[in-house]
Amino acid sequence: MGRLIVRTQSGADPATALNLIPAAPADLEERLVWLPDRPQSVEQREMEPNTRDLITRSYLRAWAQWGISLEVGQPYGLGTYYAGPALAGVTRNVTETVASGWTIRQSNLHHEVELHYYADDGSIVGFTDYNVQLVQQYLPLDGTRRRATDSTVLQSTHRYDVVMVLEDGNWRIYQWRRLGNATPAIVGPWQPEKATTDTTPAPVAGLATINTGTLWVDGQPFVVAGINYYPQATPWTAFWPNYDPQQTTSDFALVRALGLNTVRIFLPYTDFSGAAVTAQRRAQLTDLLSRAEVAGLKVIVTLFDHHTDHHPATWAADARHLATLIPEFADHPAILAWDIKNEPDRDYAFNSQPLVDAWLRFVINHVRRHDPHHLITIGWSTPEAATALHDLVDLVAYHYFDDANAYLPRVAALQQATGNKPLLLEEFTFSTWNSPFFPGQTELEQQTYYAAILNAHQSLDTLGYLVWTLYDFAEVPLAEFRMPWQRAAQAHMGIFRRDGTAKPAAALVASHADRNVTLLPNWYFLTKP
Repeated sequence: MGRLIVRTQSGADPATALNLIPAAPADLEERLVWLPDRPQSVEQREMEPNTRDLITRSYLRAWAQWGISLEVGQPYGLGTYYAGPALAGVTRNVTETVASGWTIRQSNLHHEVELHYYADDGSIVGFTDYNVQLVQQYLPLDGTRRRATDSTVLQSTHRYDVVMVLEDGNWRIYQWRRLGNATPAIVGPWQPEKATTDTTPAPVAGLATINTGTLWVDGQPFVVAGINYYPQATPWTAFWPNYDPQQTTSDFALVRALGLNTVRIFLPYTDFSGAAVTAQRRAQLTDLLSRAEVAGLKVIVTLFDHHTDHHPATWAADARHLATLIPEFADHPAILAWDIKNEPDRDYAFNSQPLVDAWLRFVINHVRRHDPHHLITIGWSTPEAATALHDLVDLVAYHYFDDANAYLPRVAALQQATGNKPLLLEEFTFSTWNSPFFPGQTELEQQTYYAAILNAHQSLDTLGYLVWTLYDFAEVPLAEFRMPWQRAAQAHMGIFRRDGTAKPAAALVASHADRNVTLLPNWYFLTKP
């Protein structure tokens, strides 16, 4: 069976305290493609468009109802969409799954259907579904509770012969048979086992490649010296609804004046319209990339920001999100790399590591399918987390917010664990927020931390670094950080103050900067508020 299997340790799923019936996905009809009918089916009777639509809805709803029954652990509403041997079969499958000690979260992602029989009286159809793409998360039952973190995730592709009958005005699956074993074509025609460090030169001028551990652009070595970017007045989810082209141009000029060559941006999944990215958002992204190109900046584009639910039912919509976004930018020279998701390891607690890692594999394969040229990475929250899936990305990106003295040994361990895969320090920061009630740090401490991290980083063989972030923010959206001390600290992580003046650390971020900074004395903390 072609499938991906991932495991982790045990735990309990608190969601089972509520015996909620999952809703059928709203995007079901988007998951099926009709192939040209077999000639003999046309000779017998041509299927009416309305009938084809009804069969599509009933067939896909049958799959969804099977998935709902598996998730709730009992046959639920199956008689509405199945009859005869098929009804007996799916009912038995659900009850035997529970008896075996499992709950299954199942989602059908894609179907390619060829009609080969349509009865003269319009009451029976026969067709072959050539490309049933499934994702299944197996959760062991502990009594009546599902242990979400002790799960197994399977991805597979199947072929089914299906007979549906029209009864009391409803189309039902009467008989179906899976043909042969599953194949590993879950993501379509292009599914690499791993990404290679020594990528072949991109066919489009200006696109970055990696060769022998070095990043190359236009035939020249390129070392990333960059910054994570939000406008000062509209950070996080306020960015794209209030996108300001002139502000972008001004900020990019400031970034270049700092001696930097790269910015990292974020595309919130919901704000980019979920399953179907709007023309407006694509136009805004095009505008930003064009302004970056004019400014001489490369851009790391981070996908699926704020998208934290990776239930199998969401995967089909995620695939369409990529299909309506990536192809338009597959050859854009301003893009340095696609970052699949920001800190996905923070999603482990809610989803489980096997599910998140399987979802990342799924997304990586879809991005490569739509864009085989640009580099791919994942922005992990720590060096330790960045060992995951390192064989599937072109470069390993990690974030670091801890003790500067521990930086070198932790990154050295990452290098060893990933087989010397090219590394990128994608975020590091130091807040300058301070108050008498919540003692924090000062701008001089930020300067000292930046110098320590960048001096240590310079001794490593990596692709470069990016700072978090350009500005201190006047407002931090409440949805991002709820606690006042969190919001205050996040609002003061920039290298430019709210009034637009530079903090001392701003002079250290260029790759050629002099970072010979005097260490602060031990008694310095006494001078803080």
